Formats: sequence, structure tokens, C-alpha cells
Amino acid sequence: MQRAPIPGVVLRQVAVPAGGGANGRDPCLDLLQAIIDLLDEVAKRFRDAQDDPHELFKFHRHRDEAHPDHGSWDGHRDKFREKRDELRRKLAEWDANDDCGKLRLSEQQQEDLTEAREFGGKEFPAKPARTLREAEESEQESIWDKLRRPLPGWVVNTLIALGAFALAVVLVVAFATGAGEVALAVAGVGLVLGLAIKAAMRAAGVRDTSEEA
Repeated sequence: MQRAPIPGVVLRQVAVPAGGGANGRDPCLDLLQAIIDLLDEVAKRFRDAQDDPHELFKFHRHRDEAHPDHGSWDGHRDKFREKRDELRRKLAEWDANDDCGKLRLSEQQQEDLTEAREFGGKEFPAKPARTLREAEESEQESIWDKLRRPLPGWVVNTLIALGAFALAVVLVVAFATGAGEVALAVAGVGLVLGLAIKAAMRAAGVRDTSEEA
């Protein structure tokens, strides 16, 4: 988001206050340009964090493991906060100056100022957008999809077949002996299948963190 410099508005004849710019420019226009320059940098850093094209969050999160060319996630976060806080100070300086409040802004300048206030209130993304999407998708995975990551595919497929076969057998027996025993029979299948899954995970070297809690 690169903007052209704000026009000097040469038709404005504004007296420069004592201690103001020696070049005769309106100090408020200079301040507005500084705000927009900071907005550009803060917005870029925010969007770079959302996209994370160099996967800094995953592979170079901390300063001591920074990428030689692209730095670290923490380093970019700290730089974002530094520039965002500087943007906030410039906006506060603008708001405190009555002359700046009287300045007639173009539509684009007003939009830039509004966007600057928006980004001045933003926090650095907790995670890249891609990582957040992956986390949401992971939460929606079935138990079988999650097991496919640590376990070989044939093991998971065997467990699925075992569960389906055992459930079918138990239901046939349960209905033959009385409908009141169906729930108990299904619960028994669930227990057996759960033990089989846990045994398979242990065999694959996957620890059950719930047992450590």
C-alpha cells in the first residue's frame, strides 16, 4: 500500500508558527505525512504477519533462531509494536493541535487518517492466518483423521474395520437377548475399541498426555 506524498497545497497560505518548519510548509501537513508513512509501515508489518510468507512463526519464532535474511517472528512483532506506538503518538499530537483539526482534508487524506486510527488500535496477530485455519480444521477432524498422523494408515484402517465388525456382532447378540442390553453392549464395544486404539498408539511411540496430567 504505497501512497503518493501528500500535495503541499501551495494555495494554502499558512503562517508558520515560531519554531515551525523553516521551509514555510504547514506543520500539520508534515505531521499528516508522517502519520501516513507510519500507517504504511504498520499496515505492511501486520499483513506480513498474517500471511507469514517465510514461515517465521513455525521455524523462526524467537530471536535466537532468526532467519538470516528475514529475521524472527518475535523481532517483527517488537518492530510492529514500536512503529504502532509511534503512530499513536503522532495521532495524539494531531488531535492535540487545534490548527490540525481545522485543516481541510481531501477525501483521500481523511480516509488515510481514519485507517491510521484503525491500525493504531491493532495488536500484532497471535498467529498467521494460515496457522489459525489449520488449527480450526484440526479441531473438526475425526478421531480417525487424527490417528492417521502418528499411526500407519493400515493400523487405522484395521481399527476401523475391527470396530465396525465388533459393533455389528454385539448388536446382533444384544437384540437377540433383549433390547435393554443394547446400550451396555455398545458401551462395551467402545471400551474395547478405545483400549485397542491406545495400544496401537503406544506401539507407535505416541504418548498419552492425559495419563500424565
